[in-house]
Amino acid sequence: MQNDIERILNGPTTYTTEEQQAKGPVRFIDIHVYDVPEDELLPALDQTTPIVESTPPAAELEESEAQAPTDPRRQKRLVPWLFAVLSLFAVASLVTVLYLVPLLTLEATITIVPVSQQLPSIHTTLHIVNGSTSANQIGGRALPAISMSQQQSAPATGTGHQDATPGRGSITFYNASLSEQVIPAGTMLTGNDGVQVVTDQEAIIPAGSLATNGQTTVSASTLITGPQANIKAGDIYGPCCRANVFAANSVFSGGQVARNFQTIKPSDIDTVAKSLKDSLNTIIQAALQAQVRQGETLIMPLSCKTPQVSTDHRAGDEATEVTVTVNATCTGEVYNTVAYQQALGQIVKEAAHTAYGNGYSQAGALQTTIQNVHSTDHGVDLAVQSTGVWVYQFSQSDMQQIKTRIAGKTKAEATRLLLQTKGIQSVSITLSEGATLPSDPNRIALSWLSY
Repeated sequence: MQNDIERILNGPTTYTTEEQQAKGPVRFIDIHVYDVPEDELLPALDQTTPIVESTPPAAELEESEAQAPTDPRRQKRLVPWLFAVLSLFAVASLVTVLYLVPLLTLEATITIVPVSQQLPSIHTTLHIVNGSTSANQIGGRALPAISMSQQQSAPATGTGHQDATPGRGSITFYNASLSEQVIPAGTMLTGNDGVQVVTDQEAIIPAGSLATNGQTTVSASTLITGPQANIKAGDIYGPCCRANVFAANSVFSGGQVARNFQTIKPSDIDTVAKSLKDSLNTIIQAALQAQVRQGETLIMPLSCKTPQVSTDHRAGDEATEVTVTVNATCTGEVYNTVAYQQALGQIVKEAAHTAYGNGYSQAGALQTTIQNVHSTDHGVDLAVQSTGVWVYQFSQSDMQQIKTRIAGKTKAEATRLLLQTKGIQSVSITLSEGATLPSDPNRIALSWLSY
């Protein structure tokens, strides 16, 4: 076997013509030689082991033929064609990326700010009535009045000063003479404790009689200040000044040293009163709001009487604190919310149509302010100020015409055309590539600035 293999590998044997004819036709056979490790060799067959020959199924023959080696010369002929096909595919891909893809993906976004108008304030008077309504009237009802009181104390922040004061009292003069006598003002008298007293006014003493003495009383004050000037009654008693004249004093008081003290300032009362008024207003509003039904709105500001303010000290009084009490009474009125909005909306809409014509619509909610509330015998009158923003609107047809008009235009030309379009205030154009808008209107997106 080894010799046969080497002979086959070394090349075909050359036969003569006679030998070739004797052997018959020449057949070429592909022989595959494998180097198999010894541990993977199949066990040798015994001479006694029968050899069974079988014909493989047709499927195995086809699979075997499919696995048969391909002619190398055929493989060499296929390589140039495969290279040419791959080259053409690469060129087509490059052309698509460079030219076709940008054309297919080119898009433009147009941001448009429409023309807007701020409607001037519209002043309207609405009548709130309980019952059937007519023009400029809306339904409503009155709520029961609510009264509440609150009290609060606050420290006194004012300061006062008092100089030292003398004692003050009176001197009574007695005249035993049968003729009138006069004691001039400023006459000084000295009491038993040594405190000197000076009369504040002239004393004219009537004449006495045999049975009674004439008498008169004048005010007087001590020459010293402080508590020691507060002398007791009768400290001055006896003859003085003239013959047949006697003097006696009443209790002297008010003598004190200089001092500083706290007082009530007007702002102490006003600050507390304002705080209580605001608190009561909030509480009363909440109490009235609790009576409001669904679909109703409480009219603000509330209708309230002037709050009553009382204090335990007046401004300027000497005190360390002041207590303020406030009493407030308010009534409430409600109106039908939907009717209110519809009435004002119609009034403002008509005003906007008159001012701007067709093509505009309201953007957002109306801004309304109740400026005055006036009670009448039939209900409440509301003085209302209304305003709003009105924006030019574009239909779907308008938008499609805009896109068709600017399709394929340069950015500058499209901007000019858009700014010339009615209802457009300003515009911004964003292109995905280049300076020209897509020729297909469907690749143009319109974006509207919302209010």
